[in-house]
Amino acid sequence: MKRGFSMLSPRYSDMSTHTDDDLVSTLQFSDSFFPLGSYSLSFGIETLSQLGLVKGTDDVSSILSVFLEQLSTLDCVALRGSFSAAGENDLRLLVAIDRKLASFKNVKEFSEASRRTGRALLRTVRALKKTGILSSFWNLVESGKAPGNYAVCLAIACSTLGIGEERAVILLLYTSAVSLLGASVRLGEHACFLSHA
Repeated sequence: MKRGFSMLSPRYSDMSTHTDDDLVSTLQFSDSFFPLGSYSLSFGIETLSQLGLVKGTDDVSSILSVFLEQLSTLDCVALRGSFSAAGENDLRLLVAIDRKLASFKNVKEFSEASRRTGRALLRTVRALKKTGILSSFWNLVESGKAPGNYAVCLAIACSTLGIGEERAVILLLYTSAVSLLGASVRLGEHACFLSHA
């Protein structure tokens, strides 16, 4: 039994079979227990539901499709640029990307959700790594000099913790999709999903 517990420790990597630290960190970030607060966000689906515009799985599927398309053409691009800037310790470029991304987030719910989850992510990861580009960026976010959008903060956190760029992109899309679907379930659209199970 003792060996089973050691599989989670860094020392296990000295053995012939080891965990992929990059994958483990990615799974931790994507877990609903990770303290981002995204479980409480609706990404606008609550308003659409109240207006009677979400009537079934087709509507939820369409909303999710549009949501992911917007993320892939805006937030994922910002994430990739931020990942590169974080790797080069280019704080000025990170702030520029963050501000540019904020300027495109015209929907209040999306803007607030992005900033709230970005700040929560930085706060959590900063508890583990208080130095470097992550800490410097956190100080700018706290002082109001950078918005702290989730995509930018995720890129910095992933770069800091050794999670690769491709996994960071997948992580952004996956966690966002799960949050939106979770919101639709909480709002009563779960009946649509259960009927197809």
